[in-house]
Amino acid sequence: MTIRDNRPQKYAAVASTSLTMLFAIYIGSTLRTGLGVVLDVLIALGVDAVAVAVLTLLFALALQLARLVKRRPDRYVALLLASGVAFLLLLLAFEVPLTVALPIGGALVAAQIMLGLGLGLWRRDEGWTSRNAPLVLGGLVLDVAIVVLLVSPGSKPELRGLPLPEVGSLAADSPATPGPYEVRALTYGSGTDRHRPEFGEAVSLRTEAVDMRPFVSLGGLGADVRRRYWGFGLDQFPLNGRVWQPEGEGPFPLVLIVHGNDFMTEPADTGYAYLGELLASRGFIAVSVDQTFFGSYTIGRMRQENDGRAVVLLEHLRQWQDWNQDESSPFYGRVDLERIGLVGHSRGGEAAAIAALFAELDAYPDDPSIPLDYDFEITSIVAIAPSYGQYQPAGENLELEGVNYLLLQGAHDADTGANLGSRMYNRVHVAGDDPAIKAAVTVYRANHSQFNTAWGGRDGNIPVNWLLNQRPLLGPEEQRRIAEVLVSAFLEATLHDDPTYAAILRDVSQAGDWLPDTYYATRYQDNTFQGLASYEEDEDQTTGSVAGVELVGQGVDLDEVDVKFRYGGSQHTRAVSLPWEGADGEYTVRLPDGFASASGLTGADWLAFDIADRYPFDRARGLTDISLELVDAAGDSARTTLSQHATLLPPLPVRFTKWPPWETDRFGEPTEAVFQTVTVPLSAFEGVDPANITQVRFLFDGSSPGVVLLDEIGFLAGGSD
Repeated sequence: MTIRDNRPQKYAAVASTSLTMLFAIYIGSTLRTGLGVVLDVLIALGVDAVAVAVLTLLFALALQLARLVKRRPDRYVALLLASGVAFLLLLLAFEVPLTVALPIGGALVAAQIMLGLGLGLWRRDEGWTSRNAPLVLGGLVLDVAIVVLLVSPGSKPELRGLPLPEVGSLAADSPATPGPYEVRALTYGSGTDRHRPEFGEAVSLRTEAVDMRPFVSLGGLGADVRRRYWGFGLDQFPLNGRVWQPEGEGPFPLVLIVHGNDFMTEPADTGYAYLGELLASRGFIAVSVDQTFFGSYTIGRMRQENDGRAVVLLEHLRQWQDWNQDESSPFYGRVDLERIGLVGHSRGGEAAAIAALFAELDAYPDDPSIPLDYDFEITSIVAIAPSYGQYQPAGENLELEGVNYLLLQGAHDADTGANLGSRMYNRVHVAGDDPAIKAAVTVYRANHSQFNTAWGGRDGNIPVNWLLNQRPLLGPEEQRRIAEVLVSAFLEATLHDDPTYAAILRDVSQAGDWLPDTYYATRYQDNTFQGLASYEEDEDQTTGSVAGVELVGQGVDLDEVDVKFRYGGSQHTRAVSLPWEGADGEYTVRLPDGFASASGLTGADWLAFDIADRYPFDRARGLTDISLELVDAAGDSARTTLSQHATLLPPLPVRFTKWPPWETDRFGEPTEAVFQTVTVPLSAFEGVDPANITQVRFLFDGSSPGVVLLDEIGFLAGGSD
């Protein structure tokens, strides 16, 4: 073959190699090593060049062995194959799954080869022919199709014809309205930070470093690189924080806000100024805690370090305790350490719960020789799209008692892929004499990252985030407004003891005028809850959680089940599944004699239960509705319908990606069980004596089939609606 005959292969090899080089340049611009974009790009190009060179030699050798009669291998074919494989390997190296890398990456390589071959043939043939034109046209069409796939925002939410629920409005100002206090901002930290002057030479208050070696392990090259970048090792983690404080005498509740995982070269603690300023204006000392040094890096990623993140939070509290007691400190006597709130996002949400546990322990669960002498009163925790289970104390699931807990989760969270925080919600126990509440709000069309202004709008790293479905998402300002309303309402209720916004936590529709239009599923429980059936105690489907409670189904194929996430993992709760076909199904909870009177039930109290609809939404069928009936000892009964007190949302489908094969492989089913707590005032059951209730009945008396999950059936003390 002459050099002129080799020209088509040469053009194809150049096109394929150019694709790989361009991708390496782009990847290099996103490495975030801290060395600068130019060096990052050069590093990526260098790695790419070495990979292509080595692969070219290997393919050339293979081609030569395959063609024994030919002494010289076809170098252009070898380069073409090497660059294509290098491109696919780059995709896989940056966590692009095989179900994406092979079809999309392979199609891109094929498109460039077609273009190169077509142009080479065009040059050789000196014009367009039936041989080269289809190759060029096919390559262009394939390129355009892939570009459209990658740059398109995606598809709309998959619900059609589902109206937004009716909303109420409290007779109060929005909790997202700035309060009466002037706000002053400052920073504290090591004073030696070489990358951020606000924690370095421009810091307002200096703090001492803490030794994290008992809680975080990292060795080898990763530890050396981190030490060179930061100037400290695991034994010298700094206490850095951004403070927004109200101008006034105080004392004020203290709220620490902590971010989750990101690249350690890009601070994430800057992303909560909107919350910090709001809370400070309403009479809280708010601190965005810097834990950037825990973040990911190209070399030596920290893993399962959330116990360390929790200890750093507690060390911040210890520093604030010292300042509060130091007459020379600007915070002397201004901090109410009996009212502490922790707000955590992503891994920070899990770390906040771990910190609450560690604050009550004398020793580290995984090594009792390590003391934990913090003894702080953590009053309230807000977990925003938290992780769960990255740290398990002594290998067990984390449990909390008597702490106020708010879970805020986006249904379109492509980072966690499921409502992992519901596991922690299910393991927060609020029973007891002291007031305590737990609430959870799932927000349709909210994602993971937009709660932090520093994280942008996408939930994945490059290049995976090219395939995320962005079109359904709420705008960033809308999503952060949700956080402002709910976090502020929760902290006002639990740290300021202000009952004004308590109704929002029980039913978020009461904040409808202050929130963006979307679907919200709310769960709620407090220390007044008297449970009848939680389905956790045993496998007997006829007994409840209280001695003497009987569970009876008729016309329903009842089954107590372990509730699953969309990907198949357990939500760490059991519930009863109740499918029905006709209009004669019922599920009855029979109370033991004297239970209602002993519980002091009155018309001001509520029947409460968690319910999740599992029947696919159909516009013609409409929303699922059931009847609720109470029966008393005299035989009197009264009914109401669920729809008179709440809107039972159907399964809310979520499509996280623009590539269906990856969607199923990564995220599983389009829906998962999302519980809502329904509270119905006992006064709604006219003619029934609340003090003598003997039965609670769920009647499936509509004309359409359906299936629901029921959990946490009982009574809540409260006032009339």
